[in-house]
Amino acid sequence: MTSQPSFDRVITEPSPEPAAAAPSRDRAFPVYLHAFTRALIQSLGVAALGLAVFLLLIPVSTAFIPGKSIFDENYTHNQMQYRFYYESLTGVIHAAVIVFGAALAIVLFRFMLVKRSSDAYFAQGITRGKQLGLRFVIGIIMLAVVIFIPIMISLMMNISAFSSLGYAGLAITGGVYLYAGYLILGIVSFCVTALVCSMVGTMTEAVFYSLMAIGAPSILLYGANSLMKQLLFGNSFGFSASTGTVEVGASLLDKLASYNPVLFFYQAAKDYCAQYTRFDGFIQPPVRALPLLGWVIASLVIAALGAAALSRRKAEIAGVSGTSRILGIASTFLLPLLGFAIVLEYGADMGTGYSILAASLTFIVIFLITELVQKNGSRGLSRGILKLPFGLGAVLAAVVILVTGGFGYSSRIPQVDRIASVQMSYAGSPNYLDGQVGGVSTGGSYYVMSNYTFSSKSDLEMITGLHKQIIDGGKGKLARDAENFSNTTVPYDIIVNYTLDNGSHLTRYYDRTKLSVLDKFLTLDKTEAVQKQTRRTITGTTESRYWAAGAFRNGLVYLANSSYTNPRQVILSDSQRKELLGHIADDVEAQSLEDRYYPKDQALGTIMFTQDGGQESLKFGYRLENSIIYVTPSFKNTLQYLKETGLYSYLENTEEIESITLQPYDPYVGMNKSKDPKSPFFLGYIADNDREFIQTKDFGANPVVSDPVKMDELAPLLKNDYYMSGGGYLACVKLKNKNLYVYKFLPAKGAPAYLADAGEHQH
Repeated sequence: MTSQPSFDRVITEPSPEPAAAAPSRDRAFPVYLHAFTRALIQSLGVAALGLAVFLLLIPVSTAFIPGKSIFDENYTHNQMQYRFYYESLTGVIHAAVIVFGAALAIVLFRFMLVKRSSDAYFAQGITRGKQLGLRFVIGIIMLAVVIFIPIMISLMMNISAFSSLGYAGLAITGGVYLYAGYLILGIVSFCVTALVCSMVGTMTEAVFYSLMAIGAPSILLYGANSLMKQLLFGNSFGFSASTGTVEVGASLLDKLASYNPVLFFYQAAKDYCAQYTRFDGFIQPPVRALPLLGWVIASLVIAALGAAALSRRKAEIAGVSGTSRILGIASTFLLPLLGFAIVLEYGADMGTGYSILAASLTFIVIFLITELVQKNGSRGLSRGILKLPFGLGAVLAAVVILVTGGFGYSSRIPQVDRIASVQMSYAGSPNYLDGQVGGVSTGGSYYVMSNYTFSSKSDLEMITGLHKQIIDGGKGKLARDAENFSNTTVPYDIIVNYTLDNGSHLTRYYDRTKLSVLDKFLTLDKTEAVQKQTRRTITGTTESRYWAAGAFRNGLVYLANSSYTNPRQVILSDSQRKELLGHIADDVEAQSLEDRYYPKDQALGTIMFTQDGGQESLKFGYRLENSIIYVTPSFKNTLQYLKETGLYSYLENTEEIESITLQPYDPYVGMNKSKDPKSPFFLGYIADNDREFIQTKDFGANPVVSDPVKMDELAPLLKNDYYMSGGGYLACVKLKNKNLYVYKFLPAKGAPAYLADAGEHQH
């Protein structure tokens, strides 16, 4: 019989009851409370300093600056609706919030960066994740309280000042939006700095890399935009027209601001820091909650990355520099890139080649300095320097791509059948422009810019043809062409903005072109769009009340001879003005481009419409408020009207010439070669001295012609208005027996041979 195996009885200890864990949790609570309280106390100093700064910047600037308080009706004029701070302080407050968030994180996470405190904190019995969580909670609480107090004080003062005017609701909306935006901005800065603290070993690195990490998108976008502005022909990003009144295209920083941890709330803060009753058509943009929500989510992601970095952090790296390879590599690229971009942008006057060379040397120097600092001296520099060719090579590769046209960016012109409309700059006569004008006018020199919108097929074909000529002309050097004057490249704002059938836009901007190309731009006068707008401007049927349109509609009317010496104001009834303007519009429409810009005949006289009633207008130099008609024999309807009304006699010119001083027309005649554009369409004027040339010549005497025979030869060749693209001479005509000087233009074509013999002739 088989025996059965025997088993010994095994007695086990009973499992502890679940309730036994409660005393453990009770013992942990004082540890958490102690850690929380200690961290809170550590943050009080920087919080108090931040509160003092924000109180000074926000409520103090709201109501406590004498003469500029929101409670002073002599200052607000019942037009202010609310103000939390001056708009000019937006950048300062923005930076203060970022610095405050970063400073809070440095203080709260400093324990990881100091060897002794690191060992002590990690031995407290609290997990790293909970250490991080406690400090995140404290940081957000401090940010919320410190930012809330000054904005709330300012809000209460605004409600007190403006509630009787019905603006309390606007102030509350503005205050809530500002608070939410600045709080999230501070949290983003705090989270980024906390992440950096989890990755580095020293306080110095934490401060430096935090600022670099927060500013990294701005550095990259600024660097890219700087390279594009200087090297990519036709680039429109980040350009404003030279007049400063027209933004051609937003910079990459502005265009992508919503994705930038520094700038996502900047424009909104400017828009909502104050509000006034506006008369310029400005409408406050709506509250944009989506970017704020996006950055709340981004902050959570950054905080999670910080927790992950802390969980893998070795305690022994506290106090040791150079432990974050990622941040080290990033700094050795970002800082040299920033230096490269700055030198390239501000060294453009040296020329493209020299500025690229100087920028490359700057990149190398900053790279070496950054490597030396990170390696604590020359030790290890030999390995680090191997990264230089890759960093500089990447930047120079971008330079080559941009200089060669950016993969077709510079040469792209849409097909005509894909274009819905196009706006293009106008380079012709300023005398028929409506209110969409910006520019300057001083003495005889002036510059105006205006855009016309074209949509007919024939107009679009002409525009694309002109655009191609701009591209073919290239980005020439701003200098006079001694061989062919018409190939001289001059500064000029040219904007081409296509609206395509699918609703998208293609915009190109050129800050220079050849005079020969500007000459071709004059053909725009014969497009349907310009002809239609010119007639409306002259006849006063536009909505504009400014510039030429306003002058034709409401301006004083003067008639004068071609020497401007007998100006007579003519009082016209509404019907008489309408009739005169109708005749002028008919004659201008029928006028050939040759007669308008390169007249062979002498002007018989001038008709000036001016909104400037002072004596300045009687110099007859072009002003933005004026419009001057140079009456040539082709103005048949206008001349007939003047004869029928007895006004023709005011055009008679009996002046004699005493001498003629000639100065060759050269856009670069002065020592300091200006980049400011000037119109090449000469418009005559009168002055009381012989030093009013539209250009200043620094060296050399101007030839003076006083021989009667030569003056008789020159006089018929002098023009009151002329497009100077073919070169010529600025002429100062001294009138006989009068202390008056008439400024006209002598075209190079047909100029007397003795000027060429004197070495003054332009070819």
